Amino acid sequence: MVGGRFILEEEVAAGASGVVYRARDTHAGGQVALKLLHRGQTAEAERLARLAGAGVARYVAHGVADGRGWLATEWIAGETLAARLAAGPLAPRDILELARRVAGALAEAHRHGIVHGDVKPANLILEGGEPARARLVDFGGGLGSLGTQAPEQRDGGAITPRADVHALGRVLAACGELPPGMPRLLVHLLADDPADRPADGGELLAAIEALGPARPFAHERRTPARPPAAPRHAGPLVGRDRELAFLAETLDESEARAVLVTARAGMGKSALLAAFAQRAGAAANLVLVDDLHLAPAARVAELGNLLRERPVTVVAAARPEVHERFPELWSGRAVHELRLPPLSRRAASELAPAHVVERAGGNPLLLLELPRGDEPLPPSVRALLELRLDEVGAEARRVLRAASTLERLDAAALAGLLEEPEAAVREAIEELQRRELLAGDRLDPLLREVVLGTIA
Repeated sequence: MVGGRFILEEEVAAGASGVVYRARDTHAGGQVALKLLHRGQTAEAERLARLAGAGVARYVAHGVADGRGWLATEWIAGETLAARLAAGPLAPRDILELARRVAGALAEAHRHGIVHGDVKPANLILEGGEPARARLVDFGGGLGSLGTQAPEQRDGGAITPRADVHALGRVLAACGELPPGMPRLLVHLLADDPADRPADGGELLAAIEALGPARPFAHERRTPARPPAAPRHAGPLVGRDRELAFLAETLDESEARAVLVTARAGMGKSALLAAFAQRAGAAANLVLVDDLHLAPAARVAELGNLLRERPVTVVAAARPEVHERFPELWSGRAVHELRLPPLSRRAASELAPAHVVERAGGNPLLLLELPRGDEPLPPSVRALLELRLDEVGAEARRVLRAASTLERLDAAALAGLLEEPEAAVREAIEELQRRELLAGDRLDPLLREVVLGTIA
């Protein structure tokens, strides 16, 4: 129990400032998000205690336990903007509502002298899946992230409210087709010179309000809230005949079976589940679960009970980090893991021309979404790549940023460039390799393009 009040239930996220758990509040009842802060990280609790606004997570309590600070905020049911953008862009009206909501949260923070320092899609939770109810979380940053960092943050300069303004501009630019008037506003938000941007969230909110009400535009359909566990068919299924046949063989009404389909974002897990569901028809003993790595521990336990009690076939799709969240997944039951490899060149050529196949690395989403000409990367691709960049720790991100300027990965050269011990650099490189962000001794070309775009 933390603070004599909160019982930790499951880890849900980890970042530069601490580890976040879903916890039960034994005093007030209900759930909270409880962050165990890394040692020396106390500023976030002090900041949030001074804030009260609709666009930020409501402060509950904070304290110190066993020499380590902790912070409890309200539990927000929803998905991050990063997860939403990985599934597709927002509609213009939703972008405007998101901009108004987050600018309001920044206005409240800046009024209290608080700079967030790390506004990015992963730190925006869409409550109930609605952009108009976005909540800004994780006020423990300051260094920023590769995709949204202001130039002065990258250069080690003073971090002011104008850095938050710049970061929100980058977030909005990645959301999709912008509403009328916003492209002109973004020119000011993304200015390299902080003096050319709105001074703070209050000025930014006034500028956004001047764009007019959030209304449907001529051709627009409202962005639907995406059910967190519904299989999403991201595109045509090609090159997965072997995997589809394997899944078909798992259906057995006489015994319980569990299959875990794992792959990085964009590799076609949801498309495979959708195709399998169509082939299986109305099989009564089949349970399909998407995004298992995001599922509450209670839901995973419920599936484990189902496997023990009934002859069901559970097919779950997840990213590789599912093993970190649930290291003993359905222990006592044999779980067959089906890892989706990159598509073969032959299969990839069914989705895209040769020059796109070269860039996509066998990733189905990239094959479908990468531009065919010289156009810039679309929001869906940038969101997918930035989601992968956000998976690594702060030290690995620093090494990644430095590595993007080199033709080949060289630990000694990076150590000299960063003025850090070579052993620490090698440890960061090992993390990047585990996360599959390196292609041999080079940074993945598309990721390199995104990283260089943030430091140019």
